[in-house]
Amino acid sequence: MRLSLRSVIGLHAAFCGVARILAQPAFTVDTLDLAFSKITINEGLSQGMVSTIAQDRQGFMWFGTKDGLNRYDGYTFTVFRHDAADSNTVRESTITGLYCDRMGRLWVGTATGLDLFDDRTERFVHVPIEGSNGDWGSVVHIVLDDNGDLWVSTTSTLVKLTFAEPFTSHVLPSFTTTWFGDGYATISHTRDGTLWGNVNEVTFRITPHHGVPDGIDTIGTIDFSNAREQFGALTVVEDTVRDKLYGIYENGIVEVDRASGRLEYLIQDSNTLNWLQALNPVIDRKGMMWLATFRGLYRFDPVRRQLTSIGTSDPDLGPLISTLKWSMFDRTGTLWLGTAGYGVLKYDPRIERFNNQASGSVRALAMTNDGQVLISHYNSYLTVFDPGPGRYSTRIKRVDQRWPAIGAELPTQYAEMTVQDRDGVYWSYLTYGILGRYDPKAGTFELVRPAREPGEPEDGFLFPLHIGTDSALWCGGNQGLWRIDTRRKACVVHPWPTAAVNNPYPFTTAIHQGSDGVVWVGTVKGLLRFDPHADTWRIRAHDPDDPTTLSAQTVFAVCPDPADPLNVFWVGTNGGGLDRFDARTGKFSRFTTHEGLPNDVVYGVLSDDAGCLWMSTNKGIARLDPRTGVFRNFNAGDGLQSDEFNRYSYCKDKQGRLWFGGVSGFNWFDPRELAEDPAPLTVRITGIKLMNKPVIFGSPGAPLGSPAHLSTGMTIPYSASMVTFTFAAMEFSAPELHQYRYKLEGFDPDWIDAGTDHSAIYTNLDPGTYVFRVRASNRDGIWDEQGTSFFLTVRPPWWRTWWFYTLCGLVTIGGVLLYIRSLRVRQVMLERTVDQRTHELKREMDRSEELLKNILPVNVAAELKLRGHAEARHFDQVTVLFSDFKDFTHVSEQLSATELVEELNVCFNAFDRIMEKYGVEKIKTIGDAYMAAGGVPDPSGGMPLGVVLAGLEMQEIMRERQLERMAAGKPTFEMRVGIHTGPVVAGIVGRRKFAYDIWGDTVNTASRMESSGATGEVNISEATYQLVKDEPDLLFTPRGRVAAKGKGDLEMFYVRARSIRSIVDAEPSRRDPMVVGPRLRKEEGSGSMEERTSLLRNVRILLAEDNDFNAMVAQGHLEHAIPGMRLVHVLNGVKAVEAVRAGDFDVVLMDVQMPEMNGYDATRAIRALPGDKSRVPIIAMSANVMKAEIDRCLEAGMSKFVPKPYKQEQLLSAIESVLNGKDVR
Repeated sequence: MRLSLRSVIGLHAAFCGVARILAQPAFTVDTLDLAFSKITINEGLSQGMVSTIAQDRQGFMWFGTKDGLNRYDGYTFTVFRHDAADSNTVRESTITGLYCDRMGRLWVGTATGLDLFDDRTERFVHVPIEGSNGDWGSVVHIVLDDNGDLWVSTTSTLVKLTFAEPFTSHVLPSFTTTWFGDGYATISHTRDGTLWGNVNEVTFRITPHHGVPDGIDTIGTIDFSNAREQFGALTVVEDTVRDKLYGIYENGIVEVDRASGRLEYLIQDSNTLNWLQALNPVIDRKGMMWLATFRGLYRFDPVRRQLTSIGTSDPDLGPLISTLKWSMFDRTGTLWLGTAGYGVLKYDPRIERFNNQASGSVRALAMTNDGQVLISHYNSYLTVFDPGPGRYSTRIKRVDQRWPAIGAELPTQYAEMTVQDRDGVYWSYLTYGILGRYDPKAGTFELVRPAREPGEPEDGFLFPLHIGTDSALWCGGNQGLWRIDTRRKACVVHPWPTAAVNNPYPFTTAIHQGSDGVVWVGTVKGLLRFDPHADTWRIRAHDPDDPTTLSAQTVFAVCPDPADPLNVFWVGTNGGGLDRFDARTGKFSRFTTHEGLPNDVVYGVLSDDAGCLWMSTNKGIARLDPRTGVFRNFNAGDGLQSDEFNRYSYCKDKQGRLWFGGVSGFNWFDPRELAEDPAPLTVRITGIKLMNKPVIFGSPGAPLGSPAHLSTGMTIPYSASMVTFTFAAMEFSAPELHQYRYKLEGFDPDWIDAGTDHSAIYTNLDPGTYVFRVRASNRDGIWDEQGTSFFLTVRPPWWRTWWFYTLCGLVTIGGVLLYIRSLRVRQVMLERTVDQRTHELKREMDRSEELLKNILPVNVAAELKLRGHAEARHFDQVTVLFSDFKDFTHVSEQLSATELVEELNVCFNAFDRIMEKYGVEKIKTIGDAYMAAGGVPDPSGGMPLGVVLAGLEMQEIMRERQLERMAAGKPTFEMRVGIHTGPVVAGIVGRRKFAYDIWGDTVNTASRMESSGATGEVNISEATYQLVKDEPDLLFTPRGRVAAKGKGDLEMFYVRARSIRSIVDAEPSRRDPMVVGPRLRKEEGSGSMEERTSLLRNVRILLAEDNDFNAMVAQGHLEHAIPGMRLVHVLNGVKAVEAVRAGDFDVVLMDVQMPEMNGYDATRAIRALPGDKSRVPIIAMSANVMKAEIDRCLEAGMSKFVPKPYKQEQLLSAIESVLNGKDVR
């Protein structure tokens, strides 16, 4: 049935509304930049043209594009497209309209028709609607009226579907259609059941009926030509906050009277406004109207009748917001905008709770008498900001711009801080010892130089400035605390009770005067109390041995407690956090990052009218409730100018608003508007994997019959007991910040804090029934105590079934038969054994040859193998190194034999690696003595510089070893090193046990260098000194002629490195072309570990260890035991996470104590990586073997634990265990 709009009843003219509109003058449109974020095809959106947006009853967001329907869970997209081979898919991939009705059904409008989405089967039911000419246009709006009938507006018409019977499922009953006019149509719905429509620029109100004709009134039709020119199509939107109706047309906004339909002007200007009409205007929780148009985004305040053009604070998002197609607010208040080709924009209005003024770094803030704010900027004299309109009311850039003569007397034209006295006079600290006094009423400016007596020099920093309760101006100086009568300009100084120092800041950092007249002064030497009546001082300083004293020496802020302002004070410190000081007891209590403070540098402290404390830090703003001791922290993501704030930049205005300034501007806010959101978040299980493969619901053999978020549980076989759950909170302002907790009842003893990771993995589950539960916290840290749950049943394995026992009997019989057959093949096996033994003998011969190469230098070993002997040779210049441990006997008596041998082995292995690094030949060890030489047997290798650097690195290794053992309460060795250069004879000694050795006076002299040196030092002879003295990285200390046993007096030098770390970390080839790299050796096998090494062959290992000595020991153990091992060494947890993210490793060896990021946090960061990266086995390494430490490692997500000092067997067993799949979390 088709109705003509010319036949509708009850016409109501809009004389008054039209007349008022035509008479309105032009007006201005404000501009405002907001912090939007975008979601584009780069994040998974199927296409950038987003024509419609909706949120379903489960909380998921839906976006209609030109290439499919997108469902979004905050992390991933699921895309539904038309498939010509599947009639259950959406009828058309161009999605133009979405609507979720009160029964939770999702209606999908396309360019060719209407579908109903069945969320349990994820199939589409096609609604059979045919227009009179077959094409009824693209769907624009969909509305279900209170009678259960459906209204659909399209680009060609408006149609009503009257259903034969009510229905709540996804099975469509029969229906009839009623068509309303021809032309572009829109339709909207208000709470009273009224529908408001447009067809071909005629606006009308509908009172829907079921089974009888609908009641229809038109609006603004008294003068069709004039009204249509002024109004065009009127889009009606309901303000549920104020119970108002508004109409939006091309050039303005009107208020619609519900009863009469009359229109009242709000704004209108055909010259200023251009295409203001929006397809889906929305009203936020504060009653603000948002209009997403083809020309941009507007926000309208109906009370102030102020229209604001909304831009983006990110200039890269400018093109996205300039052409919009749709807008909507989700259930948590986030604004979503569909763009014409650029994806989706979203905005969290909660950010606006912090008013933000970008103005560069702010030096200080102070209130004026009329409620404005003094903003002290760098390179500025006077700036006054009016928070009402949000604009600067006064700006004087330089003193000499207004007062050239006075400005000529000043070295600077800017003020560091300005305050206003009771008479409205501005006082500014200008420069060293000089204040500026500006009276805006008289227009006068003068300089004030406080001094004890006339003619005395200025008193340094007069900073900060504070107008006290006695109306005087107080400020700090080098001589003392100054009190200045602001009317008489009389200056009185009260000398400091301690010497003033201006390091690292000016001595005075904060001033507060209470109502009792007592002045509290924050300084770099603590908190001072000055009683002007008694002229007495009291000092409260930091005592590191007394936790009840001030937590840090430098005080940045002093704030009286709102409940007891004369006796209790809150003190912000530089690095000590926030202190609570009770003046009656003289005791301080401390609040630091351990109690929840975001940062221990507290610049400013203010109290609000509710008794809470607010403080600015280097990590944002924190709020403390003194009654509960609970902190709530805010950062740049909440709308702050940045995370970093400044000293002196804080104040409170008469309305109770708080002001804080930082490096990028200043914020002001009403603390009452920052109340916590008590609404918990809804969490949905978005996906399930079995054995790392997604479960496709409804597919053959799948354990799920409906999507995971609509399923209550599933049953799986024992063989598929590796289960992965993914989940998401249905709040989208910042999904990446959501915190989760989960628990598998029947497996986990307690809740697991997952942080921002939105997945959980379980392996090797025993047969039984489990319940998986997951919860999330909202933006204010409020946890959903109920969460969502999912039942999981694991069926028993096949070996616990009756047919398995039958099979076992058959296998036994078969085993007997196989044994008989095995006797027949035994002969064949014996022959193979002979061949195997022959191969093993050949392998042992090869190993013997390799062992010879490891005992002797490569060229000497080659000569010995070729000739059967090696000739002794004379070398003209060899640098010999000797080392031994001081008091070796005394220290060794404190160790068991095993511990002694193990410690010597650790040290000498480290020395061996150092020798290889610098191409120095190890000669031998004698007890605790170690001997090496550079220049033999290859005269071009191991030059004197290399030997000296090796000695320095040996001492550095020993220092690190001493610190580690002392920390463990174990005795330590101290070592002396001596070096001398001269001629030697070198060759092989022994007939059965070969050894390479050197002889000559040079060896003896090197030994005397060692014995004549001091522990921890490298003592070199004059001969060696002459060869290395020009090395810029070395420092030499001449010792003069020192008596050496059997050698008389010898010139000796101590040598040190300018930067030992640069030497330890540098490659030898980067230092000197004469210092060659390590000599190449073939890897040693470990015949007794053949089976193990075959498993570990070519394993990829990441070693995270900041101690070079420990890293060297671990690397040495692994290289000699694992053929083809590839090892990457990093020095801290940050580098470890980056390495795992960038590369592939089979196992990570993780030291738990490292700089920048410790092993626990690094493990958690790795476990939070996507995909298989998060499951790499991680072995903890620590000298603390207490159970609590081991539990802490395992709780952090580590797979195994290996104690320090390392033992090769323990390292290999741990690696083998995790690679076999044992203990891997």
